[in-house]
Amino acid sequence: MKDSGLLSDEDFQKKVDKIKSRKERHEQHLKEKAGKQQAAAEALKNAVRKQQTSGVVNVGDAVRIKGLTTVGKVETVDGKQATVIFRRYADKDGREPSGARRCCLPTNRTATVPGI
Repeated sequence: MKDSGLLSDEDFQKKVDKIKSRKERHEQHLKEKAGKQQAAAEALKNAVRKQQTSGVVNVGDAVRIKGLTTVGKVETVDGKQATVIFRRYADKDGREPSGARRCCLPTNRTATVPGI
């Protein structure tokens, strides 16, 4: 570096090369990160699909009847029957609200998890 505060051509070129290499590393890092996120998302989707295709309905599962949009919570499972509560809202103290409807469904019915 010169005393006047200006960079020589060599120093300027070194700075430019350093900035370019930093930018390339950053772009490469972003590509690797996107690839890792996509792989993790695929693994999660596969795990959910595997769980859904098992066909097992357990107490506490969120289910919906095929063709309907209302989501219910499995309260009990007794052999091939499951009791599902369809609520309009969730209450804080766990009591069944007045708008709740109970429904007994065969457990071999297709149950899907909402939001997937």
